[in-house]
Amino acid sequence: MSWTFMVFVFLNVISFIFVYFFAPETRRKSLEQIQREFQSGKIPKNNAKII
Repeated sequence: MSWTFMVFVFLNVISFIFVYFFAPETRRKSLEQIQREFQSGKIPKNNAKII
């Protein structure tokens, strides 16, 4: 396989892991709710489930 493809795969895996563990869940929340959570510093750790 090409090294370019391997770099692409590696970066995608790292990105997936980062988003899964560190990006907060925003499903079913209004923009105002999300803004309040970020401003208050209280960001819940409810990550999305993999279907």
